[in-house]
Amino acid sequence: MKYLKLKMGIYIFKIGTKDLNFLNNDDAYKHIMDFSKFLRNYIDDIKIISMTFPVNTQVQQEDILKKMEMTYNKIYINFLNKRLEQ
Repeated sequence: MKYLKLKMGIYIFKIGTKDLNFLNNDDAYKHIMDFSKFLRNYIDDIKIISMTFPVNTQVQQEDILKKMEMTYNKIYINFLNKRLEQ
């Protein structure tokens, strides 16, 4: 796990994020267990700060729209609509 130690003795850890909903069960379980292991082994107080940055998803949205135009499967279209709303 990557970290940065400040002069005041404070550690800043970079925790890689994953979208567990789109991973298979084995990969999701592995990531959950890795984070659980970190929490069990790190004994000092921690504070988790979530940071969000703007991301341009225009290319992905255009790709989803093209897929929606090319299919007639209503279930797949519903799935693509949900992906587009995210």
